[in-house]
Amino acid sequence: MKGELAEWMVKFITSHFSKAAKKFVEKHMTAKIVLIDGNMLTGLMIRYGLGVSTVYNYAIKRVDSDYFNDDE
Repeated sequence: MKGELAEWMVKFITSHFSKAAKKFVEKHMTAKIVLIDGNMLTGLMIRYGLGVSTVYNYAIKRVDSDYFNDDE
């Protein structure tokens, strides 16, 4: 990364980063590095709808108090 003179970097892995890897990045790297592990990656995929499909939707209902208003 230093040879490329990068200002920032995103690193994806499908498992997890070790504590030592996270500590190394925080302590030794001057460029901005974003570590995205499997849990964060799947959360981002779901949030932004990338590479996922909706299997089932459901509605949550509540009582409409205006419907039962006695003022009329």
